[in-house]
Amino acid sequence: MAEAPLHVTRNGAVIEVVLDRPKANAIDAATSRLMGRVFAEFRDDPDLRVAIVTGGGEKFFSAGWDLNAAASGEPPNADYGVGGFGGLQALPNLNKPVIAAINGMAVGGGFELALSADLIVAADHARFSLPEIRSGTLADAATIKLPRRIPYHVAMDLLFTGRWMAADEALRWGLITEVVAGASLMKRVREHAETLAKGPPLVFAAIKEVARESEKLSFHDALSHVMQREARAGLEGALSHAMARIGPAATMRRDTRAGRSSSRLRYDFGLPVPYFYGNCLQLFRLMSSKRGVHVARKLPRIAPNPSGISSAKPIVAWPFRGGRDLSRHDAGRQR
Repeated sequence: MAEAPLHVTRNGAVIEVVLDRPKANAIDAATSRLMGRVFAEFRDDPDLRVAIVTGGGEKFFSAGWDLNAAASGEPPNADYGVGGFGGLQALPNLNKPVIAAINGMAVGGGFELALSADLIVAADHARFSLPEIRSGTLADAATIKLPRRIPYHVAMDLLFTGRWMAADEALRWGLITEVVAGASLMKRVREHAETLAKGPPLVFAAIKEVARESEKLSFHDALSHVMQREARAGLEGALSHAMARIGPAATMRRDTRAGRSSSRLRYDFGLPVPYFYGNCLQLFRLMSSKRGVHVARKLPRIAPNPSGISSAKPIVAWPFRGGRDLSRHDAGRQR
């Protein structure tokens, strides 16, 4: 669909957003709000998996803040919409891959828009600059993000001088993913997008969330957070897989036995213990040292018992409790 000043195209699970505001694809507040709505819809649509953002024409990806709008009275702190300037850099919970196709100059806020993407593929004639220093202003988002993407002294050089960085130099410092001929840019970016669209969306979401959250943590705290998240997500996936396999035979109910917390949910699986443990035992062992799972196992029994908690099937208590050694729950050994 065309929604001036944006051209939005949907190709299967991939959405392409073209910023087309001649001559420099500059962004005013109204355009930014529109971009925020488009990217929010991308975030919330389960059928869309990857977004591409690029500029119209071959000269500019984006010149950033629209100085004509500023001269007309638009303040620097105008309402830029749900995603902040350009619709991406402050959009909450965007856990899907975004690719920036840099078709020309990325200047100021346009450079910051590119930094909001997960992958940056640039045409060989593309250039990057942060000229705010020349007008005595701060490139706020770039000042935060750039030193985290490239070596500190290189980032400071760009911020202090406002000089141009060519695409090949940006590639050398790891700022961008790839440089291609201008005529091949969109073909190459679409190849990347199609590859990602076939990938595991939940894992992509976890990667982006952990990367985002770990920015504010020390290395030790970030590593602990990642390990806990992996264990939790793995157990949830194992339980979901088991419940999907046995269908109606799986029930979930409150544990009301004497001496048990009434708030603890228990999963009662009507499936043989060897099947359950064949898929989950190693995961449970990992969990026991991190978050903890309470596992009660007695004799295997296939038939479910919907009238109450079975005493002959594996029971998994939820949520996690204190860690404990589960090695004694090996198949073939009874409690």
